Amino acid sequence: MNSSPPYGRIGIDQTGIEIYYPIAEDLVLGYYCPSTRNKFNLVYGMSPVIDNLINNLKNRGSISLTEENIGFFNQKQLLNSYRFIYSSQDNFGESKEYLDKYPEFKKVESRITAGPIKQNGMPMGDVLVVFTKSLSFMVSIYDLHSGSAISFKTKEFPIFLTQLNGEEIENVELYSDQVLVRGMREIKINSVDPITTEISIGHANPVMNQLIDSLKNKQNHQKDIG
Repeated sequence: MNSSPPYGRIGIDQTGIEIYYPIAEDLVLGYYCPSTRNKFNLVYGMSPVIDNLINNLKNRGSISLTEENIGFFNQKQLLNSYRFIYSSQDNFGESKEYLDKYPEFKKVESRITAGPIKQNGMPMGDVLVVFTKSLSFMVSIYDLHSGSAISFKTKEFPIFLTQLNGEEIENVELYSDQVLVRGMREIKINSVDPITTEISIGHANPVMNQLIDSLKNKQNHQKDIG
């Protein structure tokens, strides 16, 4: 499996996921999230390699792999394995060389985690990751206020509007210094101010907004008592 960096996570239902399944010595099945295919379409005509990939995806054809591609798939098999890797030949020199260079990948770690989720590839500061039905993107934000609604300003205001391109937001993830601090689904945009670049988003369901406000007020009341 391969996920869209830097906020992608491993899982069949994750936005941006790519799954490569070797079924023979010289044949690999590739599965792409629709959002990944849409990103390919955005750069169609800019690269013969991407153009060939897109055309074969549309026609359900096959793609000849280069040595670089094969190295990429072998590396992903190594990084996503827990205890074993397989080869049609007794030749694991490349894998041993990679593990000698990066010994941290020898550790067997569970994908089930408790506590805050940290994405080491994310930039520091406050970052909002936006997911629509067909794509995902992230913008750095500031002047953040998080209650039943999330309001913020961004220097990437044009990017935010251009990427959305009229699509509805399905869910968002809010990161602070690489740590996931909040997620929200069923989103509606409350307001957009092009002058101040302030954007406010919240739950489409008003009951959820009332519930969150109630919990926030209760927490603030307990702090005042304490």
